[in-house]
Amino acid sequence: MANSETLKGKDFIDFLLDYMTGKSHKPELKPGVRLPKHCVNELKADEVKKLLEILKGSEELALYFNAKDGFKSLVDSLNFGMDALSILEAMLPENKKLREDF
Repeated sequence: MANSETLKGKDFIDFLLDYMTGKSHKPELKPGVRLPKHCVNELKADEVKKLLEILKGSEELALYFNAKDGFKSLVDSLNFGMDALSILEAMLPENKKLREDF
């Protein structure tokens, strides 16, 4: 995730979703542990902060993130930690379209 610092906007969203869903980084599986469907890697606090800035800065990117099942990934990431909750709290109450889709 170190090279995510240089990415912006849509590129960061694509990179982050690939990471969270396990397309770019496969997690180490422990015997007997079942991972969530939409998120298999933990979301870090600095990624949460950057993603929130991007989503709040552009409604178009927020809808793009939603179309790529980004909010489903955020909900599944709550299995690893509560960092993503701040994004859900900030985005859903103020955006009717996201609430309806969610």
